[in-house]
Amino acid sequence: MPLAPIAILRAFKYAMYFNGSNAYAVVPLSSSLEVSSVTLEVMLYRLGIVNNNNTILGMGTAAGGGLPGGAYAIFNGYGVTLTQFQVYNTSNQYKVIGFNAPLNTWTHGACTYDSSTGNAYCYQNGSLSQSATGWAPPESSSYKNIYISYYLPFMIAYVRVYNRALSQSEIQWNYNNPDSPITDGLVLWLKADPAYIQGNTWLDLSGNGNNATLYNAQLVQLINPPIQLLPPIAILPPIA
Repeated sequence: MPLAPIAILRAFKYAMYFNGSNAYAVVPLSSSLEVSSVTLEVMLYRLGIVNNNNTILGMGTAAGGGLPGGAYAIFNGYGVTLTQFQVYNTSNQYKVIGFNAPLNTWTHGACTYDSSTGNAYCYQNGSLSQSATGWAPPESSSYKNIYISYYLPFMIAYVRVYNRALSQSEIQWNYNNPDSPITDGLVLWLKADPAYIQGNTWLDLSGNGNNATLYNAQLVQLINPPIQLLPPIAILPPIA
């Protein structure tokens, strides 16, 4: 798939850097996040390939092996660049779809699930990647905290969660308009920007108060070259 257009990349100047060893963010479970239909959306830059199925965006962590096990999650593909999306139900347990997130490339990924139809879709840079039918809704016991880049090497510009399945045209709108996304059904929006970081708190822009706590993650300024960590000042390799 092509790189995200330059015009889109210029829409954000910062990203959250997760080092792959001890960094992640967590959003405590709230009633607004206990949804049966969902859209998960993330703008990410893969910095490495790792041998685990940890969560990129969603409920549960997969720490210690297995799959995340939360109600819904986009998680890392073991040893590959393909991400995977799951809605957790015992009947769905090993059913996954996903999108590719290549190394050293900005990728917009979005996965949707509609509980009224059982249909699931994943999109890469606005184009359909994979789909599935007949998925059962998440089990009530599977609602957990939301984790972001749990011990995974990524830069993330923003994440969003919706309480409904967005259409492909809505996904494409969000991809092309990252600062003015669809707001109908938006329950979580975390954007990497100094204006929305207070200490180790990453402020939710959806209006639902679903703030994240940052653990060893660092805000990076996307300047070319190089990328700067803020703070402390340090240098990452320039984007290819």
